[in-house]
Amino acid sequence: MRPPIVIKAPRQGSTVGVHIVKNAEGIEPAIAGSAKYDRELLIEKFVSGRELTIVFSVTQALPILEIIPKRRLLRFHQQVSFPQSSGGRRRGACFAGRINEKKTAEIQELALRAFRALGLQVYGRVDVILSDSGEPFVLEVNTIPGMTEASLLARGRCGRRISYVDLCARIIELSRARTKGSRR
Repeated sequence: MRPPIVIKAPRQGSTVGVHIVKNAEGIEPAIAGSAKYDRELLIEKFVSGRELTIVFSVTQALPILEIIPKRRLLRFHQQVSFPQSSGGRRRGACFAGRINEKKTAEIQELALRAFRALGLQVYGRVDVILSDSGEPFVLEVNTIPGMTEASLLARGRCGRRISYVDLCARIIELSRARTKGSRR
């Protein structure tokens, strides 16, 4: 595989252990950097495009959000910090505009297939790149996405007019019901 590629520690999240490699000289340092976080690494083709995220609540896709970083690849503390403490480096997220209904349905269906393929049931988040040519690619599935009021999971609920407290209560309720059902 030739650069540009992405080398990452797949079980970290929040860009920990992620390196975008633009030339062959960057491969070895990127592998060494990612290997600090995991023994297994994921190496994939770099896809340029719009970064989208789809939040799921009980296999129902909420509106697609677009992640708009101020820098190409934000580090962990920049992603999890609250907007007022991040020095303006925090990722912005807004409802993804300029995506027609047909493409929106295609992206949501792709994300739902990834969500179901992993056996997720209550909630999660699927990150997708919509390539410059308009083809969607699943980047990752977040099985335990951030749960603050500023997180992408919380922002995804906005189109459904549900409060953050109600969202958390619903996740707890569904998780408890699922746990009770599995004990039988």
